[in-house]
Amino acid sequence: MDAGVHLTSLSARWLPAGTVAALEDEAKAAAAKRLADAQAAWQQQQAQQQAQQQAQQQAQQQAQQQAQQQAQQQAQQQAQAELARMQAAAQARTAAQQPPPAQPPPSQREASPAVHAWPYQPSLPQQHQPAPPQQHLPRMYPPPQQHQPPPQQQYAPPPQYAPPPQQYAPASAPFRTFLTTPFAQKDDCKAMGGRWDPERRAWYVPAGLVLTPFLQRWGQRHDLNAQRVP
Repeated sequence: MDAGVHLTSLSARWLPAGTVAALEDEAKAAAAKRLADAQAAWQQQQAQQQAQQQAQQQAQQQAQQQAQQQAQQQAQQQAQAELARMQAAAQARTAAQQPPPAQPPPSQREASPAVHAWPYQPSLPQQHQPAPPQQHLPRMYPPPQQHQPPPQQQYAPPPQYAPPPQQYAPASAPFRTFLTTPFAQKDDCKAMGGRWDPERRAWYVPAGLVLTPFLQRWGQRHDLNAQRVP
């Protein structure tokens, strides 16, 4: 409810007519003060927020600058290490390319033995002492190498000629030769000339027929062949 309306209603009842305007002015002044205080508090809050944001931005900038400085220092250290490595490698290559120092050639003649002179005597004139003859050692030659004949090459003996094995005629039996022919290969046995014995229930090679092709594929029934069936 509006303060002016409230005061008007109160003045109509209890207050005199002169005090109503004063009370309304006081109420308006209090409301304006409260509004000013609220605006000041809001402005102070905004200023604090701006100060915090500026502090955060400054801290971030400082952190970025420190990181950049550290990265630059690391890059400089790496570049210096790489430069030192390259210099060491160049020095090593230069040292390897330089020829070794020349050594003096060995003397072909041995030095003559030292001549020991007499000690100096000022009272007596120094007599000339002839130098002793130089002793030459005999030159040592390596012993002559004896001629050795080259080792004889050992040849392998030629392979002996082996005549081819004699082709003998395949054997044949004068009686039946029973075989261990399975049921699945009965047609092959029959095509080769084999016969079926229904009494003994076995395939056999008739007498006088070549046994070699049959025995290369199947075995013999020794129990039946012992009977020598004609």
